[in-house]
Amino acid sequence: MIFLLLMTVYSGFAQTENYPIDWKYKAGEYFIFDCERSHYACVDKDGQDNCREERNFAREKKLPQYPCAPLKKFPTKKECVEENYKIQDIGAQKRFCYPN
Repeated sequence: MIFLLLMTVYSGFAQTENYPIDWKYKAGEYFIFDCERSHYACVDKDGQDNCREERNFAREKKLPQYPCAPLKKFPTKKECVEENYKIQDIGAQKRFCYPN
């Protein structure tokens, strides 16, 4: 029941402007995984671009772990948030945080 309440409230926010999620990201339709803080997030284009740049830098430097992983672009923020909830529920592995 709490999950449904949170979904209802959050889906309302998902339709608004790109509000700040935290100090690093603003909400958007780009689905990423923040490897440093171990969480999925739906971020705006700037957040996705920053993630991609940080990841490329880590790959060039051959670091043992990437800072984040850009995963997918959704048509809307709401669809991204819905996917985020599904992924959280199944406890998906984070293998994309490490070099192959």
